[in-house]
Amino acid sequence: MLEQSFGLFFFLKQTKNQNQDGLRYVYLRITVDGLSKELSTKNLWHPDKWNASAGRASGNREDAKTLNHQLEALVIAIHVAKTGLLERGKEISAAAIKEVLLGHSADNRYILALFKEHNDKIKTLIGTGDYAHATYLKYKTSYSHAEAFIKFKYGKPDLTLKQLDYSFIVDFNYWLKSVKKCGPNSVAKYISNFKRIVLDCVRRGWIKSDPFAGFSIEKKEVIKIALNIACLLSCTSASTVDKFYTEKGEWDSARIPFIKPYEAIITSKELGWSMNLDGKDGDTGFSNIKKANVEGGIIFIYSINSIFHGVDVNQSWHIIIPGKRIEKGFASYHEYRDYLNALGIKSEPTLYDIGHIADYYEDHDTVDWKAIK
Repeated sequence: MLEQSFGLFFFLKQTKNQNQDGLRYVYLRITVDGLSKELSTKNLWHPDKWNASAGRASGNREDAKTLNHQLEALVIAIHVAKTGLLERGKEISAAAIKEVLLGHSADNRYILALFKEHNDKIKTLIGTGDYAHATYLKYKTSYSHAEAFIKFKYGKPDLTLKQLDYSFIVDFNYWLKSVKKCGPNSVAKYISNFKRIVLDCVRRGWIKSDPFAGFSIEKKEVIKIALNIACLLSCTSASTVDKFYTEKGEWDSARIPFIKPYEAIITSKELGWSMNLDGKDGDTGFSNIKKANVEGGIIFIYSINSIFHGVDVNQSWHIIIPGKRIEKGFASYHEYRDYLNALGIKSEPTLYDIGHIADYYEDHDTVDWKAIK
């Protein structure tokens, strides 16, 4: 779209903290159809050596010539930016030209950089009532998958918004299914999170058209059977899985199913992953789970900086046998080992990082404890 009026003017602007030498910053005012935007050139100049009507440094000294050459180069850059906007069918405005000069156009805005900026903002708002730690973790996982996909397909650390199109979305969706082996609902969640970032860019005018136009995000009812003892204990038919083992939790929380009704939940970074108990061993739960596993219908957990029998402890071990209504906790590793021996478990079960378990569950929509390594 052609503009009706266009103007450029350089002027000196006094800063809040006046330079002790009386210097002021050289600013540029871009005006298109009566609307203006100002831009600092980052150059300092003294008012006594400035021609206000011409908008240039006065005199024939070398420093004045150098500054004027820089200003002329900026004028040329503005006309190049204006031409580029016209060629891409963009509206010519003072704001659009300024965006290009500052490197904020779609050619210079990067997908992952904007995604990370979004996640960082969420992180700073955790605990304010706007976002929960679990929400941040979900976006962080989505970011990691987007980052891995871009490296896999394009061999680059990031892509510009200009490179984001319908084909990118389709290929990303397929990669999550084929390469990452993510379950259908996990794929839907990762794509939905990515879509929120993209649509924000569309609303801001950074992307001309919506890359998601015509793309359908599909969620499916989980009907596959989790190949672990936990599911076998709770499933009532060969065609369905107890939703306890597939539900991911609310948007502001995350969960990991163990053996029904035992689950780990995270709602804050401070408490980490927590589990509620029936109180059979005197405790109603514990927090800061670091490692866990399920073998032979038994839940094994290791936690740190938690409360055990009303006392703060640096670490604790827990054995839960839902089928026998047993909940046992130990503040001593030797007591934990002795109880394993009493159960006839000679080989200590391997405990896996809780973050790794959470990632597996997010990707596969269920937990196959034998597949986690």
